[in-house]
Amino acid sequence: MAPRKPPTYAEVSYEVDHEIETAIAPFAPPEQAPAWGPDARLSVAGKPLPRVDGYLRTTGRAKYTYDLNLPGTAVGAVLMSPYPRARGVRVNPAAARKVPGVLDVMTGADAENGNKFGTRGAKLFTDAPNFVGEYLAAVVAESPEAAREGVAALAQSLEADEVLPHVVDVADALKPDAPKLDENGNARTGDPEGRGDVAKGFAEAEVEVGAEVSTPVETHACLETHGSVARWEGDALTVHDSTQAVFGVRSGLAATLGIPENKVRVIQSFMGGGFGSKLGLDRYTVIAALFAKRLGRPVKIFLTRRQDLLNTGHRPSSRQRLRAGARKDGTLTALELVSTGPPGSGCGRPISSLYACPNVRVVHTNVQINSGPPRPQRAPGDVQGATGLEVLMDRLAEKLGLDPLALRLKNFAEKDPSSGRPYSTNPLRECYAKGAEQFGWEALRRKRPGSDPGPLKRGVGMGAQIWPGGGAPNWKADCVVNADGTAEVRTGTQDIGTGTKTILCQVAAEELGLPIGKVSITLGDTDAPFGGSSGGSVVTPSSTPAVHEAAHDAKEKLLALAAPILGKEAGDLEASQGRIRAKGETSGGIPFAEVVRKANAGPVVGSGTRILHDRFREFAIYAFGAQFVEVEVDVETGVVRVLRVVAAHDCGRPVNPMLAASQVEGGVIQAICFALYSERILDRRLGDFVNANLHDYRLALLPDVPEIATIFCGAPDAMVSGVGAKGIGEPAIIPTAGAIVNAVHHATGVWCTELPLTPDRVLAALGVA
Repeated sequence: MAPRKPPTYAEVSYEVDHEIETAIAPFAPPEQAPAWGPDARLSVAGKPLPRVDGYLRTTGRAKYTYDLNLPGTAVGAVLMSPYPRARGVRVNPAAARKVPGVLDVMTGADAENGNKFGTRGAKLFTDAPNFVGEYLAAVVAESPEAAREGVAALAQSLEADEVLPHVVDVADALKPDAPKLDENGNARTGDPEGRGDVAKGFAEAEVEVGAEVSTPVETHACLETHGSVARWEGDALTVHDSTQAVFGVRSGLAATLGIPENKVRVIQSFMGGGFGSKLGLDRYTVIAALFAKRLGRPVKIFLTRRQDLLNTGHRPSSRQRLRAGARKDGTLTALELVSTGPPGSGCGRPISSLYACPNVRVVHTNVQINSGPPRPQRAPGDVQGATGLEVLMDRLAEKLGLDPLALRLKNFAEKDPSSGRPYSTNPLRECYAKGAEQFGWEALRRKRPGSDPGPLKRGVGMGAQIWPGGGAPNWKADCVVNADGTAEVRTGTQDIGTGTKTILCQVAAEELGLPIGKVSITLGDTDAPFGGSSGGSVVTPSSTPAVHEAAHDAKEKLLALAAPILGKEAGDLEASQGRIRAKGETSGGIPFAEVVRKANAGPVVGSGTRILHDRFREFAIYAFGAQFVEVEVDVETGVVRVLRVVAAHDCGRPVNPMLAASQVEGGVIQAICFALYSERILDRRLGDFVNANLHDYRLALLPDVPEIATIFCGAPDAMVSGVGAKGIGEPAIIPTAGAIVNAVHHATGVWCTELPLTPDRVLAALGVA
């Protein structure tokens, strides 16, 4: 049985070097900048400062890509397939050209780049769609209204040589009479992965339990839909894109158009949500660029809400059959997960890596159906897998008569179960202890499940998580100290709403010895030094060491310039509050601006790169956490309300605790959507997404948001970098849904394990009970 390999982002549509980069981490940071140890006295980093762009965001002055309207901009729109499966699909471009205001039409037959998309043989437009929502053609017009009318005219002209049978449900696709979507069949089961001898482990078990858990297809539902603005200046292309990966878009776009990368610039200033769906090049960007070249003017294309939900990916569903074997004292002897779902639905990392168990087996079957492709969605695979695992652990605890927390502590992993490597840090015990204490876990768990009088019943549950925390190598940054003593950080990564601009300014200000108000930042631009994709919680551990290094390099250059001015050796000087003075002095010295001016050196530029140490393979670097949830269930209506969440998480050093807590709160709220509300519904007969809008696709509203308390545990992780910070975006969403299912069981005494836990499903579970 092969060792369990966690699912990579590449398995869910995009090629993102996430798993390779986050599964490895440095033994000791090979940095020039002195590390900030756990007892470092910091004045800016580690403080809950407001966002540096908060004023722009809260006043509406922040310009998102959707807000950008360059002079002379034409507006594009795309026609997507209404067929779930068809061949020989075509449109009549003349139908759209008759519409007043329409400037041009594009199909696969006349796309200037040969109808190419990406480097794997994919087409920009298809004539053989395999799901409702594939690109068929595009229109560009003088106005959004004309573009929409042009697309409507194309839709009226649609013809197909053959409309084929389709299947959009995984269970239906496994039936013998299902339409055959692949010559090798609709299902493909991978080789078993894991460790040890699972059969032996179950034979040794004194207690065995099973669980079946189903999770839904969840869409990203970004408030800003996907879109781009493209313009050419000669042979140089500039694209403003709502993206999580400006460098990824640049390389993909250059390859697709057959032009050098140095002729493509991609910019993202503000973005209204991505959650993994905007991690690479999309077709609308290519179409906008081709239309802009044709017309000699800027072109803007944004998908409609329905198109955004149809075409830009989703978290795939999963159907999990789980088993656990244990001794009577709770020691795990075997764990098994057999899962089925559409492509990209593997979810085996949590069961393989969270608990100490010698025998683990994971088997996954991918099932081909006629629906849109999956894409990474905040902690891809782990949200589904942790939900199943944490339900299984609670069922085992129930059978053993153990407190669920005691069972988890019994099986705490002292080292990485998958690789055998020691952890750089593992404060999960601390997360358990502090979270349980603040929540009041011990007292609340004493209540017998379902024992509350009346229809409103309360219960509590918990869940735990693990997520790679080491970040990625080779992220770069510059730090420029200007002649007036201000500083600017420049790096190519993106702020996708998480506060990256703020924490990088804090790191630079701390290292330089400047007030944060004198530090500005430019990011989200391929003209800046390389920064990777904003996904997988890699941004903080990857970008903060690069900025730390760049600021240190700039400071060392300032000290060297100041030394002859002050008549001192550079090693005897320090920077503080924008001044350079002799070490130990609390006043005097000269301002940065005076140093730059007297040295006649122009702006002082420092550079930094995040480099992984040769010994990174000796350690496993992860972020851990545990969440405790209280729910209320109305057993007459089936409505579940989450009342309270205590989230105890490890993210190394929180560079800005307020923004880190905001990430935790956002993750918890998204997880509540996953557990209780959100579900893509496809019409089996038509193959169409019937709730593709934000009215019928249910998201949490303000009254649904519970009280959320965040606790940060652990210490700065020196194995990650001198800053010691890990990511928190993914970890926050992973354990919540399983904790909610467990809490509903504690409240009602029944197991409802088909998510989302909508009232009809809860009532059905109560009726069965």
